[in-house]
Amino acid sequence: MRIYKINKKILLFIISLWTISLYAQVTSNDSIITLSTVNISSERLYGYSGGQKIISLDTSVLKQYTFQNVSDLVIQQTLANVKTYGSSMLSNVGIRGNASNQTGVFWNGININSSNIGMTDFSLLPVFFFDKVEMQYGGGSPLFGSGSIGGSFHFFSTPVFNKKIEFALSGSKASYHDNSIAAKIVLANARFCGATSIFYKDAKNDFEYINEAKYGKPLEKMINAAVISKDLLQDFAFKINKIQKITFSAWAQSNYRQIPGTMTTTLSEAKQYDQTIRSVINWDRTTDKNKFYFKVAGIYEDQHFIDSIVHVNSRLKIYNQISEIGFSQKIKRNIRLDGGINNTLSIADIQSYDGIKKQNKSSFFLSYNQFFLPIDWSAQFNIRYELMRGFIIPVSPSLGFEGKIWRFLYGKVNISKNFRVPTLNDIYWQPGGNPDLKSEESYNQEATINAIYSGKSFLKEVEISVTAYHSIIDNCIQWMPTENVYWAPVNLRKVRSEGIEAEAKGTFKINKIFILLNGGYSYTSIININQISAFDESYNKQLIYVPFHKIHLNVYCQYKNMNFTYNHVFTGKRYTEIDNSKFLPFYNISMLSFSYSFHFKKISIESSFKVDNLWDERYQIIQWRPMPGRNYRIGLNFNFNSNK
Repeated sequence: MRIYKINKKILLFIISLWTISLYAQVTSNDSIITLSTVNISSERLYGYSGGQKIISLDTSVLKQYTFQNVSDLVIQQTLANVKTYGSSMLSNVGIRGNASNQTGVFWNGININSSNIGMTDFSLLPVFFFDKVEMQYGGGSPLFGSGSIGGSFHFFSTPVFNKKIEFALSGSKASYHDNSIAAKIVLANARFCGATSIFYKDAKNDFEYINEAKYGKPLEKMINAAVISKDLLQDFAFKINKIQKITFSAWAQSNYRQIPGTMTTTLSEAKQYDQTIRSVINWDRTTDKNKFYFKVAGIYEDQHFIDSIVHVNSRLKIYNQISEIGFSQKIKRNIRLDGGINNTLSIADIQSYDGIKKQNKSSFFLSYNQFFLPIDWSAQFNIRYELMRGFIIPVSPSLGFEGKIWRFLYGKVNISKNFRVPTLNDIYWQPGGNPDLKSEESYNQEATINAIYSGKSFLKEVEISVTAYHSIIDNCIQWMPTENVYWAPVNLRKVRSEGIEAEAKGTFKINKIFILLNGGYSYTSIININQISAFDESYNKQLIYVPFHKIHLNVYCQYKNMNFTYNHVFTGKRYTEIDNSKFLPFYNISMLSFSYSFHFKKISIESSFKVDNLWDERYQIIQWRPMPGRNYRIGLNFNFNSNK
């Protein structure tokens, strides 16, 4: 097939980059070059998301989830809504009640949402691969394009130009025959950085649960729920001179998952194979006054689903080619201008389409940032215009302000217009695909008050933020039954999302004990405000599987070489019917972990013990799909760092 030929070219390209980068490691010298290693996508996120809330999870948090996927991280550390179909099963993530296909997902600056469905399965993303995870609340289409209506997630693996050799090896064993191995090696000097990471996991997920769908609620064991994950990540960065550098990343994944039945249909023989290759190469030239960059990326996806019971054997192959060129120019001491052009070509070979289909999108974006020195405030304006044949896509602008109000009080405000173009499935699926669909549009507003206090006694720092938001999403795409029996997508719903988010964190030091507390609460109301008929039972009702209330709390304590962490998450009831007549009850889940580290010169060894679902809560995130009870994990981490 043609798409396989493209895949071979990607592999050949990766091998070529390996050769070039190894040569650079051998021939480079250790002269000091002061070139920024900040990711361009991260610069845009912080430099032009004025008025919006951004949550950053660094390595101190991520290392607690070395053997887990990003879905677990998001559930316990953020206010996002996660819909997971079981342990290590499909996980969809939405922000502020919005759907997962209205959430942008980016890796090293490229959109990794599947172009056929417009979303990413967070259970397939190992936390171990990322140095930093950032979550942007609110509309981000003017900055990042289609799909970022509710917010976006950004995952980074950032090179560090520092002469060192580092090697890390970690292993864990957990309940339900869960075994994981992770390893990373870093070779770096003042001009070159190369990092290779691998992650392997296999688990049977054969936990016991009470089947509430059967008479007498018998105790049963989960079957056909095994997973095997194999991941390889390769990062290279090379400084050409004092103002230029090239970075390259390649990420290969191979996943096998059995798909269990529900409580009502326990028998299942379904299974799925996922093969994915992502690669991106970026060149940038940076001076004090300006920056120019050019990036090219390729994403190949091969998914094979088999269910022998219902005689389904379905396969899809998708290739995305992404190219982007941009600049950042300092006009005055307090004014900066950014802009660029992005083109994304998607080629899909899917059995349910009528032949191989292509989708080509081009976008033009411009950003303006001005800092007002006398009043200590800044303003950011962004605008994006996207083109796609056969579709009218609205111009997407945003305007944000943020700054100091009084002493320790800070304020933010943002308004934006956002969009989501129909996915390949929406347009080409047979039967039912609708090429006459309109793009979804949203109008978002939000305001935030921050209070930041720094102390000199045992209370080191306290930060509290309260955000109120409101958005209207029009032309929402919904699949509906037709007169011809099959389902088809139509622009049907109009949705209003509004709510309040409160988050706080504080750091304390009592003698030799360091304590970090952080937590958050969200109230989310997202309802259908478009009544399509007198019999529309969803009118003025909360969307299904979106809780009104969510709370998360984290307590971290460190004493010498010992670390203690407690996490608690409360999730309110979620409706399972569009008329809100039925619901899943609220649930509380907790995590407790303890670790102890040994240090000997340049070597450190850390042992850890972790308990998930500490209070053995019986709960379901998706109806009739049970979640595991109390379970345990032990881990051992070995690290060698030549700089220590």
